[in-house]
Amino acid sequence: MKVLHRLSDILNKVSRVAITLLLIWITIVLVIQVSARYIFSSGMFWTEEMARYAMVWVIFLGAAVVTKEKAHINVPILETIFPSFKKHFSVLQIIFFLMYIVIILFISWGTLQVLQYQFSANMRLPMALVYSVVPISFILILIHLLANLTEGNKETRES
Repeated sequence: MKVLHRLSDILNKVSRVAITLLLIWITIVLVIQVSARYIFSSGMFWTEEMARYAMVWVIFLGAAVVTKEKAHINVPILETIFPSFKKHFSVLQIIFFLMYIVIILFISWGTLQVLQYQFSANMRLPMALVYSVVPISFILILIHLLANLTEGNKETRES
């Protein structure tokens, strides 16, 4: 299980760096767009599309980082009503989340198969490249959840 936790930590650091670089890239691209519109009264055709696709990647990679840090929004109604079962509810939540991830991975793989022949309007990027963030981020989330689940089981056994 140490390997899983180590892998989760490394992937989290890589995701954080990728998010930072993408946000810097978005800022540069949008500054270029605004400057071009102001100076030349005409913007560049690719900047808005690039910023939009980069933001999609930031959001999905951010979801993986938030999962690693257990910082998702949580409504602890059952934990409040039954405080003695709090640890069990946590494991149940992770198991349901794992089932959801498997479904999304299955659907996103099929979507990528359809999108491999489509290209973006302005930059002519393969749309499969743009949408590949979905399975990538959900694989990251899966790894983080499995690491969290094994950590949760360790804590349950210790108490």
